[in-house]
Amino acid sequence: MWHRQGSSDFHRFNEERFKSQVDSALAVVTTILDTTRNPRHAADEDHEYSDKYGLADFLTNTGIAAALTVLEGLGLDASKLQELQKTAATDKRTVTLRFEAEETCEFVQEKVVDVESKHEFVTVVEETKKKGGILAKEKKKTTKHKVVTKVTEYHWLVGLNYVVYAYSGNDPQAHAVVLQRRSSHTTVVTTDNKESPLPANARSTPIDTPLTWLLEHISSNGTCDFHIDRSAETCRTPRRNDDISSALIFFNGMKKWSEKVSAFFVKDVEDEVILGTNRGNQPPSAEPEARVRLHPITDEGVFVPVLPLFENKEFGAEAGQEDPSDFEPKYPALVSLPEWNKSPLLSVADVNLFLNEERRSLDEKVHKINEFFPSKD
Repeated sequence: MWHRQGSSDFHRFNEERFKSQVDSALAVVTTILDTTRNPRHAADEDHEYSDKYGLADFLTNTGIAAALTVLEGLGLDASKLQELQKTAATDKRTVTLRFEAEETCEFVQEKVVDVESKHEFVTVVEETKKKGGILAKEKKKTTKHKVVTKVTEYHWLVGLNYVVYAYSGNDPQAHAVVLQRRSSHTTVVTTDNKESPLPANARSTPIDTPLTWLLEHISSNGTCDFHIDRSAETCRTPRRNDDISSALIFFNGMKKWSEKVSAFFVKDVEDEVILGTNRGNQPPSAEPEARVRLHPITDEGVFVPVLPLFENKEFGAEAGQEDPSDFEPKYPALVSLPEWNKSPLLSVADVNLFLNEERRSLDEKVHKINEFFPSKD
């Protein structure tokens, strides 16, 4: 039953949007590969039906490596990966990725401040004087006034503690592998009354997604190990088979997990806690425009290496250009990709270049975020 229920989301496919995304990625690919190369949309390159199965395997293994690159950015390393693999393969336990957060609110001080009105009142006085019977030049005296009101402010120290970790089985605390944790705080100011704007302590609903499928498709030697079982009775086409359906369920789960975590920071933390959208209570002595907003932070510019490309080897990868395998990756990967037989598929070395670009673009994005949100540590 899960197959039918889970597959509905995957049928919402926008072909034009998909082609546009691939075209944008191809523009980046031209800067990565040798100028003699000419990879194209798989549908535009001559190929055999069996190559479609090869492409499905190829893209899924690339997706596994790309997902691990993202998890590595969250704190996963080789030793933690091996520990989780052992849990899934040897101990036969499910593994779940969890985001968990706790918010606190503590009264700090009461403060009386002078708040100027937004409106300015101007008084103009005209003066005319005579000197020696002659009318002197007219003079104007302008006086500006502002109304100043004393306002009582209540300052609150709002804290946020969050952790990203993986756990096995049904007990999150028993076998937790922490990937990342952080604590931060800011000041929220209210004026209506001394009532706390937020609960003294509140835990958010944990955000989970399963990692078991991912771990099951990494071999003991660290190679991505996905392939479609074409002999299975349930295998109908390169798209309609249980192996691909399971893969799509995993990747869709990762996507939704990321969206929910992002929404937590943008909506729950920024809109609700920091800006007080629902409270309608802007601190009179604060400058709201001085706060850096989270909304503009997106994944725009991050390179996605999962590209459905074929290439005519007669004019491309075997035409005598520089061998990409000579490239020394700047970012060593947690896993490697399996070799595949000659076909219109790009080589493993090519995909390693794409994965390297994914990591570089992610690091660049994180660097820019750190510039806007520097740590006080």
